[in-house]
Amino acid sequence: MKLRLFVIFIVLVGLSACENRYGFDFGSDWDWHSLKKQSSNENVIAQINNLEKNLSLKEARFLFIQLSSLKNPSDIAHLSKIESDQNKSGGGYYGYIPDYFKNPNKIPIPENFESIIACANFLTNTRTQIDRIITRSNFQYNKTFLKQEISAVNKAETHPDIQIDINTDAVMDVITHYINQNITMETATDIASHPSFQQMLKNRKEIGYIPEPLPDTNDLAKFIYIAGSNDPVSMIWKWINPWNCFGFADLYMNSTKYCEIVSEINSNKEYLISSIKSRIGRYLPEDFKYQDQIDLGVNWGVLNWSTEKQIGINIVHLKNDYSAFKRIVSRQLFRKIQIHIIKEMKNISPDDDIQINKIIAVNYKNIYDQLFSEVLFQIFLEGTSAYAAGKEKSWIIADGYKFGRDLLNSIHFSLYNTVNLKTVKYCESQGFSPNGPLVAIGYQMTKVLVKQYGHQIIYETLASNFLDFFIKYIEIEKEYGKEKIKIFDPDVVEKIYYLNSL
Repeated sequence: MKLRLFVIFIVLVGLSACENRYGFDFGSDWDWHSLKKQSSNENVIAQINNLEKNLSLKEARFLFIQLSSLKNPSDIAHLSKIESDQNKSGGGYYGYIPDYFKNPNKIPIPENFESIIACANFLTNTRTQIDRIITRSNFQYNKTFLKQEISAVNKAETHPDIQIDINTDAVMDVITHYINQNITMETATDIASHPSFQQMLKNRKEIGYIPEPLPDTNDLAKFIYIAGSNDPVSMIWKWINPWNCFGFADLYMNSTKYCEIVSEINSNKEYLISSIKSRIGRYLPEDFKYQDQIDLGVNWGVLNWSTEKQIGINIVHLKNDYSAFKRIVSRQLFRKIQIHIIKEMKNISPDDDIQINKIIAVNYKNIYDQLFSEVLFQIFLEGTSAYAAGKEKSWIIADGYKFGRDLLNSIHFSLYNTVNLKTVKYCESQGFSPNGPLVAIGYQMTKVLVKQYGHQIIYETLASNFLDFFIKYIEIEKEYGKEKIKIFDPDVVEKIYYLNSL
């Protein structure tokens, strides 16, 4: 009893000290009017007006509670070290979001009422700028939670021998510790070592286009731990940018909502899996057997990933957009199935880590024929998997394949005329970006061929000769009148027929 009274006394003394320091009780249910009454300084009033413009009252109260709870007002400068450490650990933004706290001297120290308003104003303006960058970004990142439900699917429409499991253990472990406020560095390290997160880190290192530094298990553990800390500086760091701590800032600040999402996924696994299987199953033989696992992760800047052991989905980027969840997983799954089929046809072990494009390229002696065949094969794989998974409404295919045709012509010309491999690589990076123009070519071809030959055309050409896919499409395109856009120019058509003859 005495200990409890002592704790209450200490808390009251702390609150009293904060109130005396600022002359205002930031722990009360204050409003903007009462805040403005505390000062006659025009600059301070202007800053409060700016806060009112950019923050809800709830957000403002949260921020001021954190600032007034600092043991030492100068601790706010620690934001600079957190930012620097995050960059060094592979959680930075590569210039995409500036280092706003690189110079800690620019952060106003909240020592009195005027300076705490100035500090709150500085942090709010920074948060507003970051929010604008996030809103305008080309990342597939949902800022808000949607009102979607997971609908049932008729089991009769699904493929019987495609076995899928959805594993939420790693993410749910983090969420549970965040809700219970009991994360430690030891538990964070244990969580970071979970196979789901290990596969996620493995893929991030292997995909090749993310610059170093790349986070390892220890780095990931630090992100998880810092995001789970409730000290004022860490709370402000998470409040400023949901992408901070590798995305775990978002997971912490909305842990209750994420818990509801994961619980809903677990309760409706059967419906999600049936929907995915119904999408891709129609393109595969009835006796085709395959199994895989879908894992939820937190992986800033990467919406989804794939390894030999799992398909990964970034829950903080996707949130509860279940339509996108089904489409993205279906696309990744079909892509892995295609590779599985190719390996099977070429008598390659499923566990062999080999670039699938290189398997196709070995059919040709000329290096430029090899490179062009790889591009064509990638168009085939990406286009068919995108078609099987389903198209999002915002993707305008016609505009895509018009630009894709120009990129393909540039690749052909750069390989066989100017021999400029830098241009080839640039065109590939543009064309094979998510829903890129070269992917749109493959999608449009698939749409036309499925209409003409049925769903089985994808598997048949994949299992025999993928170039048949192009030739069958070109034969249809030859009949197009002047009013219809043709994807393949004569030089490219001639090359495809030549490659098929070898």
